[in-house]
Amino acid sequence: KAKMEFEDGTEAGFASAKEKFEYVLDNSAELAVQEEAVLGIARLHMAQNNYAEAQIWWERYMDSRYYQLSRPEANYNYALCLDEAGEHEQALKAYLNVYANFTEQVDWSGKATIRAAELLRAKEDERN
Repeated sequence: KAKMEFEDGTEAGFASAKEKFEYVLDNSAELAVQEEAVLGIARLHMAQNNYAEAQIWWERYMDSRYYQLSRPEANYNYALCLDEAGEHEQALKAYLNVYANFTEQVDWSGKATIRAAELLRAKEDERN
């Protein structure tokens, strides 16, 4: 139900979805369910362009070795959060990490490679 409320795109839907995801985290010991809740909250913050808060949730996702459903997505979006915060050096490293570790996941590694190239070009332009 939380996913459906999140997907409706309204503020009320986002708030309700976040509340449900947090309830799951507080009340379920099942790792698969917790993983879905962490992903849901991270995605919710991304959809709202709340990158600082999303970064916290992507870090939480990546910190758990048990969470495997969306590793490429989590790593890419973590890089994007760094990028949006103006932490371009750290973002570049994170984007390159996506490329290096998830090459076969073209949806994520392709976007990461393009953004890494843009950051490198900008860095080079600053030097000149």
